[in-house]
Amino acid sequence: MTHNSEDDRSSRIENVRGVFLIAILICYCARAEQAKTVTMNDQCSVVLKGGKVECMVTLDGDGTEPKSHPTGKEWDFWFEQIGKLRTLVPQNGTRFAKPASVDFGKAGCQAATFKTGRLRVDPLPAGSHVCVRSASGHYAELILNAELIRDASARAANDELRFSYVLWD
Repeated sequence: MTHNSEDDRSSRIENVRGVFLIAILICYCARAEQAKTVTMNDQCSVVLKGGKVECMVTLDGDGTEPKSHPTGKEWDFWFEQIGKLRTLVPQNGTRFAKPASVDFGKAGCQAATFKTGRLRVDPLPAGSHVCVRSASGHYAELILNAELIRDASARAANDELRFSYVLWD
């Protein structure tokens, strides 16, 4: 009878381990489902929740139209290039933390010090991590996927910025 009791106990321990492993996998998958990759051109705005990107394009071609970007309360930031300067410009109260070469994770982003103003991205190497706090209270970690992608045309000054991010509530 003691032997059966030991078998039952071992079986229960294995069941608990199995449930625990499933819970870990569910948490990991939930984080992975929130990961997105975004490519932005000059004058594009992004909403991190949902990964929405919209850009303003001037079609007159004479260069006299001022640059513009989508505006509205839902936008978190926009990408701007002026000459060789490339920046992320916060919108609607979004703030950026100092970039780093390591993964912050949710706790690291929540504990980060955020500042107002633009974030220069042109000097940052691929793989740089940046924490973002949106006005709606969401935290995100941006990971620059590659160096800025230069336009193939020698005349064009258009670059693309590609990054992945994880968004937390």
